[in-house]
Amino acid sequence: MANKKKSPKTKASSKPESANVKKEKKTVVKNEQKMPVKKEQKATAKKTQKPAVKKEQSGAAKFFGKIKQFFKDVKGETKKIVWNSREDTFKNTGVVFMVTGIVGSGVWICDFAFRKLIEFIFSLA
Repeated sequence: MANKKKSPKTKASSKPESANVKKEKKTVVKNEQKMPVKKEQKATAKKTQKPAVKKEQSGAAKFFGKIKQFFKDVKGETKKIVWNSREDTFKNTGVVFMVTGIVGSGVWICDFAFRKLIEFIFSLA
């Protein structure tokens, strides 16, 4: 026997929606009645459950607990960072130095030109 997968029908049928989605629903016995439940409803039901009540902590314990949690979060976030290789870092550093030198030279040339222009203007007066 070959297992054949049935593709979902794209035609709109006159059957009610519950008949079309019959395979996606599961039944749950509730008050001795079978009620269909969708997967989405199950997921939201799990989310709405209240967490276990924790013992109240004192002010100092809360403070240091938050600090501890902060450093755990920092450690977790640094593991997610994609670090550049050593070669890429050196290449990028070289580019930064070159651009800084070019822009610095441009600023120096403009400063020199404006200073000479101002000296020339004041020498006329």
